[in-house]
Amino acid sequence: MPEQPNIVFILSDQHHPDVMGATGDPYVRTPNMDRLAGRGVSLKNGYCASPWCVPSRMSMLTAQLPNRTGVLTNNQALASHHPTVAHGMAAGGYETVLCGRMHFVGMDQWHGYEKRPVGDLTATMPGACRLDYGELMGATGQSDRAVALSGPGRTFVMEYDETVTAGALRFLGERRDRRPLFMTVGHYGPHCPFVCPRDLFEYYWERLPEIGAPSEYFDDHHPSVQHWMDRRGLRKVTREQVRTARAAYYGLVELMDRHLGRIVEAIDGTLGLENTVIVYGSDHGEMMGEKGLFWKSSFFDGSVRVPLILSHPGSISGNRIVGTPVSLLDLAPTLLNLAGAPSLPGVYGHAFDKVLTDGAEPDPDREVISMIVDREAFPAAMIRRDRWKLIEHHDSATPQLFDLDADPREERDLGADPGHEAIRRDLHARLARYWDPEAAREMVRHDSERFRLLRTANAATYPESPAQWFPSSDMNEIEPWPSAPGPEAQPGGTGTKS
Repeated sequence: MPEQPNIVFILSDQHHPDVMGATGDPYVRTPNMDRLAGRGVSLKNGYCASPWCVPSRMSMLTAQLPNRTGVLTNNQALASHHPTVAHGMAAGGYETVLCGRMHFVGMDQWHGYEKRPVGDLTATMPGACRLDYGELMGATGQSDRAVALSGPGRTFVMEYDETVTAGALRFLGERRDRRPLFMTVGHYGPHCPFVCPRDLFEYYWERLPEIGAPSEYFDDHHPSVQHWMDRRGLRKVTREQVRTARAAYYGLVELMDRHLGRIVEAIDGTLGLENTVIVYGSDHGEMMGEKGLFWKSSFFDGSVRVPLILSHPGSISGNRIVGTPVSLLDLAPTLLNLAGAPSLPGVYGHAFDKVLTDGAEPDPDREVISMIVDREAFPAAMIRRDRWKLIEHHDSATPQLFDLDADPREERDLGADPGHEAIRRDLHARLARYWDPEAAREMVRHDSERFRLLRTANAATYPESPAQWFPSSDMNEIEPWPSAPGPEAQPGGTGTKS
């Protein structure tokens, strides 16, 4: 590994870990992701620290669990004095650049990055969002309306990602700084709205198999998952709507692949592939109709697991798949080690740079933790250790337990099986070292009181931030399609915003 390589981290939002040719999906076209995986190492069992945008991202940047960052919901802000991977890189002599989305909340829109060629699409303060989605209002959230408002068309999410990619290419082409570069390129896709260009939509509509409606899966789920589905109106979603949303989602993944390819090509022509560690990942997954579920916010693998690929020709052996569980929290310590930069203090994340450069295996006893405090459900947390995954719901004495070696599709819940009491007790004790659901809920309740006032104030007074990208609602349109939403898909449905 040359001293202080450039590092470019391309980060998507809500990418199902298995919707990629390199991971065996027979339908999606992702040649650029596949080539990157062929040149590098794919972490097959990479998990996020929370299946929700802001908590996951803040934990990823700090290598701390959400209850240590103080960010358990999308409304909470990371304290400015909390060091991030960008601070570590800056201390190590790197130019630190954030081009596009990171979903920072609060006045600090930098957190160690010194330059932002393109700002964020998401509001930087609670209550300050002035985005007009027009006919797609509600399509970015977690409700039945977000599934109904899907199909061929265009959105300012697509325009934003094009702007981010163009900004990254322009920055690389014009860059004159002689320091090594640490650059994060943040896209919004393939996050919903489930709307993509018509040619991509029709391609996947014709090829993807049908998987059923949420109501067909409902009775098979744990009671806590059933409660979650009911709160979001998922039992109203039809088979046709599932098929439409899935086709559009696959189209969005293909668009993300095109952006990745353009950025990698620009790196090759400027920084040089031999001098650059390229990382592709996502903040969490997307259930895309599997098990009758959509979006994130659950601990099934489609939601809590993420794609994670690292490539650096010459120092990282190519075309290697590592199956040992790792966490996005491990990414910051790993990249700082590769950069020869100062480490972050007191982190939960475990560096895996030796896995990349020396061919070692990650620690087989690694305990991967993920947690969420969803304001429309009860606190819940997950621990993955070796082949086992335990999910604890604060509203239920019965957890979920899956043997992912024997049951990779998580179809046989062993949470109430007397024969697995010992493994449940062991995993519960391990999880309890990190997770106190009542303390987490109280942390969110305390912050919620403050954010209610901030939302009211910001809606009236908050000025436009230079770190925010403002689109126009006329960019949003669903084109005519047999399953296009009818009069019943009206604003006002229940559900959680992104």
